[in-house]
Amino acid sequence: MRQKLTQQTNAYTLDVSETDRNGAFLCPKCRVRISPDDSSEVVYSICDTVVTDNNLDELVLYCKRCLSFIHLTGFSNTPKTVYSTKMLNRQNRRTALTIKPIASKQLLSKR
Repeated sequence: MRQKLTQQTNAYTLDVSETDRNGAFLCPKCRVRISPDDSSEVVYSICDTVVTDNNLDELVLYCKRCLSFIHLTGFSNTPKTVYSTKMLNRQNRRTALTIKPIASKQLLSKR
C-alpha cells in the first residue's frame, strides 16, 4: 500500500511596517523574497483581500515555495502603502472588484 505524504501548511502574520521601503519582505519560513513588483506569481499568489470602506485591511498571500499563508496587516495604520496600491490593483484585475484606487492628483492636492 502506498503512503500518502502530507505537508502541514503554516500561517504567519506580518505587519506592513515590517516590510522594506518598497514593500518587499522575506517569507518567515523559507526566506524567499516576496515583492509587490513581482507580478509573475511564480513565488507567491494572492489568496484573499479584506476590504472595508474602500480601504485594504488585510492581504493574504500564499508562498508557493514553502506552502505557507502570510497575512499582511496594518494597512489602516499607514495612509498609502506600496501593497495597498500595487497588490490591490493586481487583485482588482483578477477578480473584478469595484475598488477605485486613489489618483495621484488627489494625493498631491491633499498635501
